[in-house]
Amino acid sequence: MEEKDKTLSKSTLITALSVFFLSLFIIFLFLSSKAAWMQKLKEASQGTEPLRQENITLKSKLEFYRKQDSVYAKMIAERTFDPKDIENFRMYGLFKDKGQKYTIEQVAQKFNIPNEKAIKLTEVQEDNWFIVPVKGMHFVRKAETAGSIAKKYYSDTGDSVLIKEFNPIIKMGNMIFIPYD
Repeated sequence: MEEKDKTLSKSTLITALSVFFLSLFIIFLFLSSKAAWMQKLKEASQGTEPLRQENITLKSKLEFYRKQDSVYAKMIAERTFDPKDIENFRMYGLFKDKGQKYTIEQVAQKFNIPNEKAIKLTEVQEDNWFIVPVKGMHFVRKAETAGSIAKKYYSDTGDSVLIKEFNPIIKMGNMIFIPYD
């Protein structure tokens, strides 16, 4: 029995010493690599500083553009068609009439243009293309609809019908025309 206990205690002692030396070796590796790891961490944190500065700059630019967009939308919303004003810049949009359903008079009435002479008509491949004065243009953002766009530019949101009729495709990333209300 004693022989068995000696063998058991020898193997236990060898195992314990092996674990002890392995632990010392791991601690030695950690301490020898710690300085290099700290240096890499310091370099990595310094590398993010230019990105933080750029992020701050981009946020301020975004805020500036949002304010400008708001001013532009208000300016367009207040714009009215003056048939006698030929001195100021007027924006025009192309309205495609598939199948030639409309006359110049009907398009003028449809898009609230009191002077039908301001509209030009060209026939292209059996379709009428009307050059129509518009209030302005709008860049469609994510989740915007004709109704939400109409809220920006018209006092009556029912005028979103005009936006839909003038711009058959309203999708994110497109520029659309804002007709007169």
